[in-house]
Order: sequence, then C-alpha cells, then structure tokens
Amino acid sequence: MIKKIRKVLEELNSNNIEYCILRNYNFLLEKERELKQSERSIDMVVSKKDFTRFEKLMLNMGFVKRKPSFSHKHVPFFRIEDNLERISFDVQIENVHWNDVPYMDVLKNRVKNGFFYVPSVNDTVAMLIIHSILGKRRFKPEYQEIIVNSKIDDIKVTKILEKLFGRKTEIILHLARQGSFGKIINKRLHLFFALRHPYVFAKVTFRWIIWKKLFLPWPLISFIGPDGSGKSTTAKALSKFLAKENRKNVIIYTGRGRNQLLPIRKVGNFYKSKERKKDIRKQAKCTLKKKLIYTLWAPVFTADLLLRYLFVILPKRLKKHVVI
Repeated sequence: MIKKIRKVLEELNSNNIEYCILRNYNFLLEKERELKQSERSIDMVVSKKDFTRFEKLMLNMGFVKRKPSFSHKHVPFFRIEDNLERISFDVQIENVHWNDVPYMDVLKNRVKNGFFYVPSVNDTVAMLIIHSILGKRRFKPEYQEIIVNSKIDDIKVTKILEKLFGRKTEIILHLARQGSFGKIINKRLHLFFALRHPYVFAKVTFRWIIWKKLFLPWPLISFIGPDGSGKSTTAKALSKFLAKENRKNVIIYTGRGRNQLLPIRKVGNFYKSKERKKDIRKQAKCTLKKKLIYTLWAPVFTADLLLRYLFVILPKRLKKHVVI
C-alpha cells in the first residue's frame, strides 16, 4: 500500500501539482508494511489553481471523487484495491479549513520531506495545535511530542494562532510548549472560535445534521439464494471488510432454518416427523395436501420475518449498525 501511495505522490510531483501533506506522513519513508488506521487516509491541501488538473489526474488513476459531506472545502478521493484495501486522499482546497472557515495557508512555506511536500516546522506546530483544539478536541500523543520538541519561531507561530484565538494565544502556546494539553482542551476554545463565525457555524451544523442522517436507519444489505450458494461466506467477508473500515456491522440470519420469533420450528418439526413416518410406509411424493399446507404457512413465515425486522433488524440500523 505504501508503494501505491508513493506512486500517486510521484505523479503529482511530475505534473507540478502544488500540494502539501498535512500530518501522519512519516510512514511514507518506511518499508512496505500494513498501515495503521490513521495512515489509510492522506490529509492534504492542493492549490486552487491546480485543483482541476489534480482532480483529472486522480480520476485517471482510478480514484472516485466522493461527494463532499458537511464541509464543502473538503473533497475526498478514494480507490479500492484488488485486496479490498482502500487508498484515500482527503483534500482541502488552497487553505487548511475547519468547517468551511479557512485558518491557515501552508502552501507558501511548504518544505520537501524526502519525495513529498509537508508544512514548515512553524506551520506544523501551529496546525497541530489548531487541529487538536478545533477538530479532535484532544491532543494525540504523537502530536504532543511534535509540539513540545520542535524548534520553532515563537513569534511566527503566535501570529498564526492569534488570527483564531486572539488574546488567548499566549496562554495556549505557553501551555502547549509545557505539555499541559489537558488545560488547553478544558478552555473549550472550539466554542470560542465558532462564536466568532456564527453564520458559517450555523450553516455547517445544518449540513452536518443532514449528512449524519440522524433520523434515518443505516443500510441493510441482503444476500438471497439457495442453500450452498455462498451467502454466509460472502456475508462474513463483507462484515470483516466493514469492520476493517471502522463501520459497525452485524450479521443477522433471516432464513427459515432458525431464529424465528414465532414458534414455527416446533410446529414444523412436529409436522415433519409425522410426514416422515408416512413417507416410510409408502412411496414419498408431493401430494396436493402437502402443497396446500406449505402454501398456507407462507403468510406465517412472512409475519415472522416482519416481526424480526421490527424487533431485531431495525433497532440495530437505528443504532448506526450496517445490517447484513
């Protein structure tokens, strides 16, 4: 996977696309290995003047452009590989944004790290502080290490932070450099920033409600076919893939064989035992009586299936599980 991501970045370089990878990029300089969850998606900024060429290049390389979610300044591109692994690029246009509000230009000071471009040290520290306060509401251990140990120009970092946090900047930077990250989060600075941009914040919040589909159940995926057609195997493979992509899911069997809510099996087993005894005594054949009995039971199975949907499947979907 690392080689495939490198190839994409090399294509950007050869086409003179102005970009900057924001964070979690050190793995690109390592040997091929299984990626961590945070490494499966590359966060980057692409210049506005190059974005059309960037988009065309990504589509030519087999990537799919996902419809922007609640933030229109984030444009995701993804590609599913043959082994069902996903390569994803979360692209911001021209600036680093939080909920459509641009807060930082990292392209003008970008530096080369190996074969790809990253923010300067000052921009990196400022960006990680802002991203942790506004986006994550927490400071990841790896971000803490960079913020505390990096050699920065305090004046330049202060100027960047002042645009967002005003007079609170001095105490924020002081606490960050001391490693007192819990005290920064407790100040609820994301609310302070949101109140300074009420119109944008209200607009994005409305989009977020629609995007999250708070009042809609999550997907239901059904596999239908005769016994031995591979339904269970396919369902398990899909469940494993969704779990790997951090999608909560559950497999629920809805066939006639088991897990009914109505006492169908008891009645069915009783009838089957009687039927077998008759079949032993005389040649087994599908009589009109037998056909009628099976036909008359069809509405009962249908009723049981509806009950299972209402009391087993639908609650899982409403709890944000993909039901298979």
